[in-house]
Amino acid sequence: MWHYKPIFNLDYQSNQVSIISRVNKNDEDDIKSNKEKDEPFLPFLYTEKNFNTENIPKMYRMFFNCYSLTSLDVSNFNTKSCTDMALMFRGCQKLKKLDLGKFITTNVQSMNYMFENCYELESLTINGFVTSSVTVMSNMFTNCTKLTSLNLYNFDTKKVRTMSHLFDNCYSLKYLNVESFDTSQVIDMSYMFSNCSSLTSLDVSNFVTSVTSTMIKMFENCKSLKSLQFTNIDTESVRSMSYMFSGCESLEKLDLSNFYTQKVIDMSYMFNECHNLKEINLSSFKTDAVTNMKFMFAYCPNLQYLDLFTFDTQKCTNFESMFEGFNNLTLYVNKDKCQNMLEKIPREINIKDSLF
Repeated sequence: MWHYKPIFNLDYQSNQVSIISRVNKNDEDDIKSNKEKDEPFLPFLYTEKNFNTENIPKMYRMFFNCYSLTSLDVSNFNTKSCTDMALMFRGCQKLKKLDLGKFITTNVQSMNYMFENCYELESLTINGFVTSSVTVMSNMFTNCTKLTSLNLYNFDTKKVRTMSHLFDNCYSLKYLNVESFDTSQVIDMSYMFSNCSSLTSLDVSNFVTSVTSTMIKMFENCKSLKSLQFTNIDTESVRSMSYMFSGCESLEKLDLSNFYTQKVIDMSYMFNECHNLKEINLSSFKTDAVTNMKFMFAYCPNLQYLDLFTFDTQKCTNFESMFEGFNNLTLYVNKDKCQNMLEKIPREINIKDSLF
């Protein structure tokens, strides 16, 4: 097995390092940093064109927490043998540009946390990535707060099992193309787009989510989002939708008529602080298993009516502030199946048991 061994003293806060090491076939030291000490790790800045990486299977944590690194040229990397790029550039807080256009990622299985906490990153070239072998993408772009666009049209995600926090806290992201995503194997989508506060539209109508079990905070605080497309989404296995749309304050309309919620147990804060929401279609909602509806519709002052006629709240035990912040709301409910909810809601809310 081929590994690297650095043979120089390294100042982790330095933004310039000269390479004085070589690949050694007999060296059994691992390339990754000392996990127990969790030290920031920068093995090399590759300045020599003949530096050979073609047989390196793991680049895990390679540039982990290189806080002061401002420039990095990895154009001579041969990554054809690499299977693990998890945390590879995590914590490179001052990098503004990263060109990985020549990376061969055909065999890479793990890309989780790959660019997390690259706060200053404004340009990221990954259009050549082949992701057909990747199974983990959680936190891949988390806290890339300066990125304004990501076109992932070439991403093949058919083997990916988790996408939690994938774009979490990408505050400046205005364009995001995930239309090619195959999510048929994804179990966890929690926090996936959370705090993407500059996105104005998002199309996830191609998402196949039949095995997805959690969508907690999936779109939380997407404050500028005005259009959200869900055409084919399948939620039959989802157990929690807590905070799913909380803080989507620019959304005026939500059509969730194709949502299947028979297995959901937590809907707390689901639409909390959707300040401009005027219309919402919950006609397919089944809430027989839900136990928590705390703050579910709180502070949605522009909603004037809610059709909850399919709701059954007999198993729900928490209705705290479910309809907090309403001045003029009419509820359409099945009183026989929602009596415990009706006992908890404010008196000023109008209750009707028929749409007609």
